[in-house]
Amino acid sequence: MLKAANIPNGTFTSPHLIDRWDCISINGRSISESVFREVEDQVLSRNRKHEIDASEFELLTCTAYEIFNREKVQVGVVECGMGGLEDATNTLERPLATVISTIGLDHERFLGPTIQDIARHKAGIMKNGSACIVSRQPSEASEIIKSVANSTLGDLRSSLRTYEDDSVAQLPGAFGQHLRSSQLSDVKKSNMWCAYQAFDAALPSFIDQGSSTSDMLDRSAFAMLDTSVPARQQPLDLRPLMLDSVSQRQVLLDGAHNQDSWNALAEYLHRDALGATSTQEKVTWVIALSDGKSVNDFATTLVRDGDYVVAVRFGPVDGMPWVKPMDTGDIVAQTHQSLRSRGAWGSLLEFGGADQVSLLDALREAYRLGGESKIVIAGSLYLASDVLRLLRDVEQQGGIGSFESAMNDSDDVVL
Repeated sequence: MLKAANIPNGTFTSPHLIDRWDCISINGRSISESVFREVEDQVLSRNRKHEIDASEFELLTCTAYEIFNREKVQVGVVECGMGGLEDATNTLERPLATVISTIGLDHERFLGPTIQDIARHKAGIMKNGSACIVSRQPSEASEIIKSVANSTLGDLRSSLRTYEDDSVAQLPGAFGQHLRSSQLSDVKKSNMWCAYQAFDAALPSFIDQGSSTSDMLDRSAFAMLDTSVPARQQPLDLRPLMLDSVSQRQVLLDGAHNQDSWNALAEYLHRDALGATSTQEKVTWVIALSDGKSVNDFATTLVRDGDYVVAVRFGPVDGMPWVKPMDTGDIVAQTHQSLRSRGAWGSLLEFGGADQVSLLDALREAYRLGGESKIVIAGSLYLASDVLRLLRDVEQQGGIGSFESAMNDSDDVVL
């Protein structure tokens, strides 16, 4: 929306997708490695000089903010790293708007074991004088958010905008009419409503006083319909990874890694993903999970009777050494147990290496399995990153033959 309105903007998201610097974008384009390294070196130098001892993510956040200042962006869109209240990004004194997306169980070891605990952290981004937009929430999260809002925002009528069942129906203009008649999932409609409200709350701050915002808001909102996010319900072509000529298979890449995103993926597959689906249609899954995630929840939500499951491990995450993959044997054993408890069966395989060779073998095996069934790669954004990086590296090497020759000449090939 900001780009469509010709408003200079920057975006900071985490984790990065392929390279560490792609988490920072200016006007929709990732910054270059050279710019990132230059600014990061300056930040690291200050950290050493003043003996701040900042964490990896604090340093990354400072790098992003420094780049925003250098590029003179008018609006910065910043995603919290984890939680909100104590997050490194939560240093802005008066943001134009804050947004709380749907809250589910995630990062429980850091944020607490319950929805209420996590909601307290998420609600910590609210600031007096800034509008807060709240997506659809479970009731226990809503209670916490309203309690924090009462003590933080002051006038809730003008500062707190919460998603309700009729929120999309209340959207004005041509965009509101289009969204109401579209076949988009409820999750996507809720997300678009949040973006619309955040833009609406921020718009008066960077247009001439007295100017009408309705036309700009309506025109810019349509840009969301053409917006795609890598590793979110992303169609892929895996044929460049195959040695032999093979037919195109339906492949979907999704970084879904918690219960809410698994529910959203299940809804997407059922409604509008890669063609008409039914409860009987089989899926070949390629999955990796971060250590500590619930295999049973993933399998119960997504893996059905007769599906194929190929378990893999993602490789080391640049700048995030604390992130570890779950052992593939645990994924296979717990998925098998989940299927048996439902009187179901599935074909389960594992590729335990955390390198490009193992991932390539796993994707080829997934392509071989299941006939014409769709392939879905899910369970972790870090796995999604590894797959996209593999495809990029193969292309940069000039094809799979050259890529494998280069791998064979190297003694140390990691993701």
